Amino acid sequence: MTPEDRATPEGGWSLEVAELLVASAFFHGEAKAFEALRQAAERVSDWTDAIEAWERHGTLLLALRNLKAAKIPIPAGAADLANERARVLQDDLARDALSCQEFLSVARERSLETVLLKGAALSRTLYRSFPWRSQGDVDVLLPKPQLGEAIAGVGARGWELHGDRFPVWWYRLSHFHLKMHPRISFLKEIELHWALHSPVLGAEVSLAKLWERSRVLESADSGFDDEPAESSRILDPLDSFFHHLTHLISHWYGNPGPPCRETWVQIAREPLPEVRLKWWVDLREEARLLAAEGSREELLARSREWGAEKELAWFTGTLLDVPDLDDSVRAWWQPVAETLPQPLTREAREYRSTRPNPSSQESGHAPLRGLDFRLGVLRRIPGWIWPVGNRRPFLARFVHALRTTATLVVWTLALPIALTGRAIRRQPKEARLAPDEVMRLAASHRRLARSWTD
Repeated sequence: MTPEDRATPEGGWSLEVAELLVASAFFHGEAKAFEALRQAAERVSDWTDAIEAWERHGTLLLALRNLKAAKIPIPAGAADLANERARVLQDDLARDALSCQEFLSVARERSLETVLLKGAALSRTLYRSFPWRSQGDVDVLLPKPQLGEAIAGVGARGWELHGDRFPVWWYRLSHFHLKMHPRISFLKEIELHWALHSPVLGAEVSLAKLWERSRVLESADSGFDDEPAESSRILDPLDSFFHHLTHLISHWYGNPGPPCRETWVQIAREPLPEVRLKWWVDLREEARLLAAEGSREELLARSREWGAEKELAWFTGTLLDVPDLDDSVRAWWQPVAETLPQPLTREAREYRSTRPNPSSQESGHAPLRGLDFRLGVLRRIPGWIWPVGNRRPFLARFVHALRTTATLVVWTLALPIALTGRAIRRQPKEARLAPDEVMRLAASHRRLARSWTD
């Protein structure tokens, strides 16, 4: 990469700030990780930018913990800002926990079969010793037939469907999740999933197998003593790892940067990142636990089940390029890299190093006007119909192409009906929560907020 490529992009962070962000992106680290963090901190002149960048990537609380452990002081003015933002994020963590607890209560009352996903699960497993993991929403997986019951249940607890949304049947037909929006500020959005990815992305893992392998998270293990244990299920560790990995790659629409640390440095320079460093921390920590407790044979078998061998190769190459990686983790993952196919790369276009922040519409992340589909997903429809490099027999691929084409025809025919339904649908009357319910939620929020700061 040339010096011109590494120049500060317009509207983005400096290279020094980006290097600091990447150096601080670890949950467990050996002495060399803290030494790399000290060296990166010495080169930073604008700590205000670093604090804002950490917050945008969802890693500010983790970075502050690592800086404290490394005995790295933050300049006085920036330290005041960091402490102020930390208090805001701790309040946000309380909203995450309250929203999750409310949903688990609904799941218990209505006998919903649910599995906690992403941040909701990680905060109760990997990060229970130090809650730092911010969440944009609470993600849960449940069977599609239970969607109506889940909507009714959370609707009675302070969430609602926005009036400008399509009818629910359209989401059941063509999407893989539905957002429920909070009516009060103590709560976060809840994202109800009946699949882990858009069908256009071609994920092949069986939801029945995911549920069979999922495990109950005992309340004593979650750190949340008042949660109903029988409602708290999480994915098997390998399924969790591959869900997070394929989710990360999906934000690049299957076309990530080179499998090296430099890719994350470039991502860290983006002022409005499409891919966030907190996801890298999640994967790095899961990789550490797999190295301690996992089986390489099971990892490789699960990658084939998920259809994610190239994604795994990309992650492995990136992980092994981290110079401060724990020696034991490197030793476990090195043989994995030697058995995998060539990783995903940006073969179709150069990695976006000189212009890290295109508009969201240009990148494909903004939903098309009037629709909830993103342009980047629609671009992948040809590959969904006839996947490139698929190793199944020709007849099986042909049948798959017929089925997906028929699905697209149904979507096309149903879309005008869904648009008409949205146009004539009136905004439902606001269902106000009872004052006692609001007071109960406020008290729970205060209790959880105190628990983060104690």
